[in-house]
Amino acid sequence: MRVTSPFGWRENPLLGNGALEWHTGIDFGANLGTPVKSIAPGTVVYAEYHQYGGLRVVVDHGDGVETTYNHLNDIFVEVGQWVDINQEVGAVGSTGNSTGPHLHFEVLKDGEYQDPAVWMGL
Repeated sequence: MRVTSPFGWRENPLLGNGALEWHTGIDFGANLGTPVKSIAPGTVVYAEYHQYGGLRVVVDHGDGVETTYNHLNDIFVEVGQWVDINQEVGAVGSTGNSTGPHLHFEVLKDGEYQDPAVWMGL
């Protein structure tokens, strides 16, 4: 996977009119069906369709930290399930508000969006 859109201000790719929006995560371009893995152990607290994020998985890692995995083609986990680091939670897709196959990945700390690159050491 490669970063196709970083965290922070960007032009909204769905509008195509140059309008700026705050991008709450990082987009990773990848082929449809590429495995998506949890970056840390935790409990799945959401695993279903979301209006904007399409098929979405949210993992609670404790200490107020959650990660979200959006626009999935498939979900491989269910709410209440424990996942380990690097466990597959889904597959890259283009569901929800999406322009093509990619993973929109978010990190939240106490409900506030964080730059995932910092958390991932990118």
